[in-house]
Amino acid sequence: MRAKNIHPSGHTRLPRYVRGHVGTIERLHGCHIFPDSNAAGPSENPQRLYTVRFERRELWGLKDPKLMVSVDAWEPYLEASQGDRHARPINRPDGHRGCPRRACSSHQF
Repeated sequence: MRAKNIHPSGHTRLPRYVRGHVGTIERLHGCHIFPDSNAAGPSENPQRLYTVRFERRELWGLKDPKLMVSVDAWEPYLEASQGDRHARPINRPDGHRGCPRRACSSHQF
C-alpha cells in the first residue's frame, strides 16, 4: 500500500514522513470514527483503520532490516501501490468507500 501524498488544509492524522511512501498492511483494526471528517463537523464517517509498516529504507534511505515504523492509517489515506494488485483497500459492494454501517458494531447509528 502507498500512503497518499495529501496536504489538506484541515485536520489529518497521517504523518508527513510516510506520505507518498509504500508500506505493508499488518493489521485491520475494524471501523472507527474518521477524525478528519469528525473534526470538521457533525459527521463521524466511520472508516477502516489499518496498521501499516514502513521500512526505514523506504522512509529515510537508511538500510537496516531491523528498523521499521508502524503507523495507524485510515483507509482514505491509502492507495494501491504500483504493481500491488492484492493490497487495495476494501470497497463496499455499493461502490462507496468506508465501512458499511452493519460492519461497525462498536458505533450506534
